[in-house]
Amino acid sequence: MIKLPIKKGKNDMRKLAAFWLKFLVFLCLLAIAVNATGTLLSGGDDVTQSASSLKHLPAESVDVLWLGTSHMNYNIIPQYLYDLCGVTSAMATGNSVDLDASYWMLRQALLTQSPQVIVLDVYPAAAPYCYFYVQNVLALEYRAAMSEGSNPYNTATGVARWLPVGSPFKPGAIAEAYTRSGAGGEAYFELTRMHSRYGELARDNFEYLQGDTRSIRNFGYLYGDQSMEGQEYAVQAYTQEAALQANEVGTYWEFTDEQLQAAELLDASVNAIRRIVEYARDKGIEIVLCAAPYMTNRAEEKLFAQVGELADELGVPFVGLEESGIEGLQYMRDLGHLNDRGARLYTEFWSDYLADHYDLPDRRESADSRYTPWREGTGRYDVQRAAMSLIGMETGLTGYLEALAALDGDYLVLISAQGDVYEGFTESDWLLMTEMLGMNGEAVEEWYYTGTGTLDGVCCGGRMLASAYAPEGRTKTIAWNLLGHEITFEDSRWRVDGNSAGSTNTGMNIAVYSLPDHMLMDCRTFDLTQMAWDE
Repeated sequence: MIKLPIKKGKNDMRKLAAFWLKFLVFLCLLAIAVNATGTLLSGGDDVTQSASSLKHLPAESVDVLWLGTSHMNYNIIPQYLYDLCGVTSAMATGNSVDLDASYWMLRQALLTQSPQVIVLDVYPAAAPYCYFYVQNVLALEYRAAMSEGSNPYNTATGVARWLPVGSPFKPGAIAEAYTRSGAGGEAYFELTRMHSRYGELARDNFEYLQGDTRSIRNFGYLYGDQSMEGQEYAVQAYTQEAALQANEVGTYWEFTDEQLQAAELLDASVNAIRRIVEYARDKGIEIVLCAAPYMTNRAEEKLFAQVGELADELGVPFVGLEESGIEGLQYMRDLGHLNDRGARLYTEFWSDYLADHYDLPDRRESADSRYTPWREGTGRYDVQRAAMSLIGMETGLTGYLEALAALDGDYLVLISAQGDVYEGFTESDWLLMTEMLGMNGEAVEEWYYTGTGTLDGVCCGGRMLASAYAPEGRTKTIAWNLLGHEITFEDSRWRVDGNSAGSTNTGMNIAVYSLPDHMLMDCRTFDLTQMAWDE
C-alpha cells in the first residue's frame, strides 16, 4: 500500500512561521543584550566615545561632520565653532581609529544626518611612521608582537560596539575589521573578555551605556592651559620593531635618509581615502582632507605631501599641516594633540576656512528645534574652559576661590578644612566661600572662630548642597546623596559615585569634580597658617 504524503494545513504553516519569528526575535534580543553588556563592562573607555553624541542629536541637524581620529576630537571644539559662526557640527571620530573604520562611521552617521561638508582627518595615512598606528597597518604580519588591548583590538571592538545592533553596516564593519586587524573573535565579545569587571561597575558605567556623556554637550575635549613649552621629549631612532612596542604618545622618531627615501604612502591608505571621497561624492557632499597640526617627523611630512598629491588627483581640497599657522610647543598638550589654547586657534581657523569656501547657514538666529543642543550650549564652552584652567593654576587661596566662583552647575566643589586657622584665611576668603560659593555662613563662622576642628562642604553652582562641622575633627564617614549623586568621605578621601576625588591634608583642601566628565579635575591643599604669597 502506497502512503501519500500528508499535506500540511495552513495552521501548521502558521505555527512554523511563528516559531521562526520568535526565534529571530530571541536572537535579536540576545545580540542587543551582549552588545549593551559589552559597552557597560568597557567602563566607557571606548575609542569611539567622541562620536556617541551623534545618536542623540536631532536628525538632519549637522551641517559639518568631522571624521577621523583624536586629531579631530581633541583639536576641534564644535560648540565654540557654533558660537563663532553659527555652524552646527559633530564628531564621527574615535581615538586611534583607522581610515577603514572612519568609512563605516561615516556610513552610519549619514543614516540620520545630511551634512553639507565632511572634513576627513588623514592622520592614519602616516600610520607606518608614527608611534603605534603601525599596529593597524601591519597587524596581520606582526600579530604575534602585539598584546590584547592594543590598537587592532581597540579599533575593531570600538567600531563594532559603536555601530548599533540592527545597523545595516555592522556585519560588514566587523568582518572587515576582523580581517584587517588580526584580532581574534573574542575581541568582539566584551561580555566574556571583561567578565572580571562586574565588581568595578559604578554609576558612570551605566550613564555611558545610556549615552549620557560629555560629547553630547558639543564642547569637544578640553585640556586647560597644559603646555609642552620648555619640556623635553624623547627622540628615538626609528625601527619597525620599536614602533610596534611604543604604545603611547611621547616618542619623536628620527629617520635616516635611506629610511626616508623608502617611506611611501601605502596602497591601503590610498584605497581607503578614495573609498571615503567617492562615497561622499555619491551622496552629493563636499569633502575636505586635512592633517591637523602636531609634532610631525620627516617621514610623516613626506606621506602627508603624498596625500596632498592624491587630493589633487581626486579633485578635493587638502588642508595641510602648515596652513593653520599653529606651530610651537606652547600649543601642544603632548606630541600628538593640541592643548585648549591650540584647539581654540584651530577651531577659529576652520571657522574662517568654512566661511571662505562654503555657503553654510548661520543657525544662531534659527528657532528650529533641531539646533537646540548648540543653541542651549551657547557660552558654556567658556565656563568649561574656565574650569579646566584650574589645572596647573598658580595662585593662593583667594585667587583659587575666585576661579571656583565662576563655575556653573556642572561642577561639584568639595571642601574639607582641617587644622589650625591663622593668617592664611582672610576676610576675602570668607566672603567668597559664603557669598559666591554659597557655603553656610554659620558653619564657616563656627569653624573659623573656633580655629580647630573640621569643616566639610559640597557646593554646586553658587549654592551649598550640604555641610558638616566637627569640633574635635571628623570621626565618622560622611555619606550624602546630592543631586542624585552618592558623595562620601571615607579614609581621608572624597568620592563621587565611587570615583575618587582626592585625599585631604592639614589645611584647606579643595577638590573640583566634573559631573559631565565623571572625573576629578583638580585637588589641592592651601596652608591656613601663613598668608598666601599672592595675596
